Amino acid sequence: MTITQNEEKEIEEFLFAGQSINEATVKKVILENRELKEEIKKMQELMPGYLKDMAAIDAKLLELENREARQKLNDSFIKKLADGKIPLSFARGHVIEKPEDIEKAFTEASNEYAAVKQEFINQGFSQE
Repeated sequence: MTITQNEEKEIEEFLFAGQSINEATVKKVILENRELKEEIKKMQELMPGYLKDMAAIDAKLLELENREARQKLNDSFIKKLADGKIPLSFARGHVIEKPEDIEKAFTEASNEYAAVKQEFINQGFSQE
């Protein structure tokens, strides 16, 4: 077994620390150290792929969470329209990105519905 210069330094540091060792122990430590270094190198080579995969998983998870949050906001808006007896067709075109947008969109939809109702009334067609 040939010992590299770095391994010689490690042995010297080990001996300097006052440890008593024999040749078999030295060989065993060197072999274990080499195996560990090889494993570390393999893991480092695999790491970029894992990190890329994790980033993709994180992005997908964030997308799903955002989609779910938007769906909940839209459901709240639709419920508010139904409670206000405003047809769902007036929900079109309103983008709800945060809870504060629900009230604004409801007011706009309500005003649009009132304008359409008034137009029908003005033409002689009552919708109620």
